[in-house]
Amino acid sequence: MSAIHILDPGLSNRIAAGEVVERPASVVKELIENSIDAQATHIRVAVEEAGMKTIRVVDDGTGMDREDAQLALRRHATSKIASERDLFRIRTLGFRGEALPSIAAVSKLVLKTRRREDDAGTEIRAEGGTIVSTAEVGMAPGTDIFVEELFFNTPARLKYIKSLHTEGAHVVDAVTRAALAHPEVAFTLSADGRPVATTPGDGRLLHAVAALYGRDLAEKCIPVEERGLDLRVWGLAGLPEIHRAGRGHVMFFVNGRPVRNPALTRAVLDVYAGRLPIHRNPVVFLHLELDPGLVDPNVHPAKLDVRFSEERDVAGAVERALGRVLDRARAIPGLHSPTGGPREVRNPPRQGPDAAAGDAAQKTQRGSGAQTLRESQMAFRWDSPPGGGRSPSSPLARQRTLEALAPITAEEQPEAPGEREGETGSWSSLGPEVPVDSERTEKEAAATVELEGVGAAGVRPRVPELRAVAQVLNLYIVAEAENSLFLIDQHAAHEKILYERFSRQITRREVGPMPLLVPITVELSVAEMHRLAPHLDMMKEYGLTAEPFGDNALVVRTVPDIWDGQDVTALTREFLTEYVERPIGQDPRRRLEQGVITRACRGAVKAGQPLSMPEMQALCDQLRDLDNPFSCPHGRPTILQWTRRDLDRQFQRIQH
Repeated sequence: MSAIHILDPGLSNRIAAGEVVERPASVVKELIENSIDAQATHIRVAVEEAGMKTIRVVDDGTGMDREDAQLALRRHATSKIASERDLFRIRTLGFRGEALPSIAAVSKLVLKTRRREDDAGTEIRAEGGTIVSTAEVGMAPGTDIFVEELFFNTPARLKYIKSLHTEGAHVVDAVTRAALAHPEVAFTLSADGRPVATTPGDGRLLHAVAALYGRDLAEKCIPVEERGLDLRVWGLAGLPEIHRAGRGHVMFFVNGRPVRNPALTRAVLDVYAGRLPIHRNPVVFLHLELDPGLVDPNVHPAKLDVRFSEERDVAGAVERALGRVLDRARAIPGLHSPTGGPREVRNPPRQGPDAAAGDAAQKTQRGSGAQTLRESQMAFRWDSPPGGGRSPSSPLARQRTLEALAPITAEEQPEAPGEREGETGSWSSLGPEVPVDSERTEKEAAATVELEGVGAAGVRPRVPELRAVAQVLNLYIVAEAENSLFLIDQHAAHEKILYERFSRQITRREVGPMPLLVPITVELSVAEMHRLAPHLDMMKEYGLTAEPFGDNALVVRTVPDIWDGQDVTALTREFLTEYVERPIGQDPRRRLEQGVITRACRGAVKAGQPLSMPEMQALCDQLRDLDNPFSCPHGRPTILQWTRRDLDRQFQRIQH
């Protein structure tokens, strides 16, 4: 008897379903994608017990006739592709013909559907992948799919299901990503009979973000737009002042499909490097539109991972788009939130018995009545009942400090970028225009124009001419300018001055080798030596000369001269060990340059170091001349601003 045999169709269907249906959120995602492909304009999602008990997805799409409805439950039956050629130009979210049969194979499913031209709809009931009954039904045009008892016939899968709280969070995430991928579709999500989120479906990404994440986050996002011959990048980027511990708020949508791609993530993190605190991540919602022939979504059954035929070009476009808008954005925080343009997303009073628990209704600017899902609600209580409630530096370092604080020569002055073609600061394409606050005085408006955004000439935001007044706690410099008070972190500001100075030296190839009296020996693992060896020649370009010394050690004979005056032994060991731990695929030259520069900045003025008035004034003057004076290389703010109006409000000299 042969040891190899053909599996029973029911068993093979359940095995195949495991690739598509991992948890309730997988069901929600697949059904939403079918609805979007069916040209739905409104999709309602309702779940009970985080989808483990029931899932219902209702749309107003094109619907199906009886024959198509029956075929839809058969594996590899689809209306979205017809030939092998179509597989390389996929324009729909679904194309495998696996979603519905996979869901039906591990649940009890009821499918109701009706086309607009039909008098009656079709109802099909299936259990474990087998059609039990087919009948006529009266219903509105569209499709209504009801799933219950998920994994009832595969109890082993239930062991890997997490808590209702966790599974519910995955459902929210699936709906959120779909709503952001298609802001032209109105979404409604409810859990155990309670409304969780609603988006207006007016085609504006800003409104979808406001509805899902709330006013506070939405008003701190700026529009992104980059167009090329074969690619358009657009969306919203959070200002550097908003950041998160994880990368869950870095989202990409390729031709309307939520995707993951390491190259795109690296591009975003590279742009925000130096603008955010270390170990923090930005908030970015980016859409990429390109020819379907240049992207392959057929990588994994879940269709989350994609490959680009020109991945480097795509990542470069993302970097350029984000870099331009962030360079032009106001970045001095103060007592008030940034107002980079005439816009506002208003937040109406909370409604309903669950308002105290965080279920809030929010109207967007044009009164869409969208319900808000704030970030705190992302951890929705699915298992709770409804209604539940330093010391001064050495003389040598001091001398280097005085030299660094000397005025920058004219040839070192960074050039202000001019107006770039196709760039505008406008939100007109992403959100409604709102009048500027009429209470702002002309003086205050004039004082903050330079800081808040880019004018018609496209000039980058700059720090005004500051007058140093005093030093506080040997940590901060108090300065004034243009009807405003400024507080400067002396260490962060000087570190950024050194960082940009050394960056220019690196760019101009003005960094040379500094010979060491006693060579430094650094021990590494064999694997680390293997990764480092191809980059030793490139390191010489930056003044660091290292040679293999046995199987697992390097002997370092020269270091960059911009490290002069510091503990070069410690810096060299730290630099080499960190460099070999870099992620594979990251640009080695960029990583090398950053490592050299950031270590050179260790010579900056220290916290606790007293400064004279000329030194403080020199630091203020040099801060104004930087390309990005608003944050240190680690992303911390260098300067805070309080306008006269802010201070008057705090002292209650004015009421509004």
